[in-house]
Amino acid sequence: MWQIAKFCAIFFVSIWLGTAAKADQEYPFVADPAATQQTFEGWGMSLAWYGNTIFPGKGVISDWAHWNSYMETLYSPQELGFNIVRYNIGGGENPAFQYLFANNAAFPNMNYMIQGFANSAGVYDWTADQGQVLMMKKAKELGANIFEAFSNSPPYFWLKSGSVTGAKRPDPKDPTSSGDYDNLLDEHYDDFANYLATVVKYFHDVEGIDFRTLDPLNEPSPETMYWLYPQDYPTGKVQEGCHFNINHQIKMLNATYAALKAKGVSTQVSASDDTGIDYTIASYNGYDQLTRSMAVSQINTHSYIDGNRQNLRALAARDGKRLWMSEFGTNDKGLNGAIEFAKNIRNDIKDLGAQAWIIWQPDWGLLDFTGVDQVSYRKQFYAMKQYSHFIRPGYQILTNTDWGTITAYDPKSGNLVFVTLNVGSNSAWINGDITAFGKSESVAHVYVTDANNSMAAMPDLPIVNGHVRYNVGNHSITTVVISTQPKKGDAL
Repeated sequence: MWQIAKFCAIFFVSIWLGTAAKADQEYPFVADPAATQQTFEGWGMSLAWYGNTIFPGKGVISDWAHWNSYMETLYSPQELGFNIVRYNIGGGENPAFQYLFANNAAFPNMNYMIQGFANSAGVYDWTADQGQVLMMKKAKELGANIFEAFSNSPPYFWLKSGSVTGAKRPDPKDPTSSGDYDNLLDEHYDDFANYLATVVKYFHDVEGIDFRTLDPLNEPSPETMYWLYPQDYPTGKVQEGCHFNINHQIKMLNATYAALKAKGVSTQVSASDDTGIDYTIASYNGYDQLTRSMAVSQINTHSYIDGNRQNLRALAARDGKRLWMSEFGTNDKGLNGAIEFAKNIRNDIKDLGAQAWIIWQPDWGLLDFTGVDQVSYRKQFYAMKQYSHFIRPGYQILTNTDWGTITAYDPKSGNLVFVTLNVGSNSAWINGDITAFGKSESVAHVYVTDANNSMAAMPDLPIVNGHVRYNVGNHSITTVVISTQPKKGDAL
């Protein structure tokens, strides 16, 4: 990072969709520190079976020194700078089934089973799931400050199918079996809620990790029909999953809320972590008023499937709920994958108003292990870094006059960020008016990811009469960093 003496850095994130624009058309916008949209809480990832994937000596990482270095790549402020951890409270798996273990011919080096902490007799083993637990502790050591727990499936011994991979497939010849995709046995909702709350309390009391939120659901909508036993084994990846219809979601959310209160922890309930925007809207609108007002404190959505982001944003604002984009990933390779990835960041932060943006896992597009301790970084990694390295927790997302520009501002330091995404086939000029921020340094610092560069530092840009004007190439992501003087009353 550059040294800042008298002035502090300003960052903007701008995304330009110039598919129909003329070459070198100019796009002006005004950045105004008074135009606050939402306060951004940060970036992160879900751990889940990734703790197994990178556990030293088990496959892709040889020892703890390489493991520590790799964790720094994810959570150090000098790298991606993640600060949010989503921890998966596992359900284990029936020993009679081998679907989640590391003997799937299609995925020979993977272990998708998340060890549960309790057995059917209610005996807890807190030495379980060390892959995730050690990742979470290291992330905290590196600066992670927000922790969320979530469940993909209840423990297998409380399920109708006896497997965390999902409910048994309905028999098309038996009409009484159709549509029964919910897998948790009716008599075990309170048991499951108590299990989750017990894990949360243990980490608070013993490990010093406070989960701010807990979501007992993950992609619960039965319409998606993902979680059907035994999924597509052995030809594809198999993982935990459990559907909940709306009535069962309500039952589960209220049971979880009550269990957390009974344990005396401050952890709040989030929901519903549906696959796409409109599924989350349908789930939230399906909850009764008491569940929305009392049980649910935070709305979580995945954005694998587009939808009416403004509608979900309005629901969260109406009910005073924190709103997260809690999971997204794409395995598309190359620059095209990076551009699509960045476009989703733009849509979720600007249109949805997400206060946090969280990837699924790094091997879903950001990087590959090409051998033991050998990491190959994809363009998506640098696309992620163009945002996460510069837009930091606590920054305010500002509205502006340009459709494509996300403006992030830290009123305490004066930091403000532009990252321009050009998905079009032509170059364009961007002209940012920063006069509302007062004094600034005479130059802006620039970083570019495109076909030939991977977050490469470019020559500084002059700032002339409170404007920064720069050209963005086709299919590129450009971050512009400016140092300005914080307003009086805002500085530390």
